[in-house]
Amino acid sequence: DVAHDTAAHLAQPRDRAPHHLDDAEQVRLEHLAPERERRVLDGKVLVAVGSHCDRPDAAGVSWDGRLVAIDTLTRRITNTLDVVPGPANGGSIWGWAGTSWDAAAKVLWTATANATFQSNGNLIEKQPLAERVLALDPSLRVRRSVVQPDDAEDLLGDQGFGGTPMLFQPSGCPALLAINSKSSYMYVWRRDRLG
Repeated sequence: DVAHDTAAHLAQPRDRAPHHLDDAEQVRLEHLAPERERRVLDGKVLVAVGSHCDRPDAAGVSWDGRLVAIDTLTRRITNTLDVVPGPANGGSIWGWAGTSWDAAAKVLWTATANATFQSNGNLIEKQPLAERVLALDPSLRVRRSVVQPDDAEDLLGDQGFGGTPMLFQPSGCPALLAINSKSSYMYVWRRDRLG
């Protein structure tokens, strides 16, 4: 498939150490994410970054959820969407596919999970693009977003999305988007009215 062929083409020699996504140097793709989390769009490999069960690393540093575009020719990061700007503050993109592409509207869709943003000692999980469905342009700029709508008291604290938006359009209906939340609810929105 295209993703596998592109990844094989971009892979650097085995004797080179893997690079972190924040490095300005060339990226060795096989260390970024499983193959199924990549999408090739306009000559760029898109890689969704998340956490493993909201756990910090061995040093106690939280994850940094983001979507990264890597040029297939130069192997350099060209664009980054940082879900919660700044380092180590959560905002994972957990969906296995990472993104869904609406070719007709030229919109890239993704969904995010909770942040670890602290303000005056309080955890604010919906800051600023966490726990949302995002509509992005091909340069990863946010066009629109909608926050996870469930405010049930027993669910507060873990209301992010754990999947990739599914795009569909039943006969005679407008274009729709469906997504599952980590709280086990499925939400369906009209794509043209989202956000």
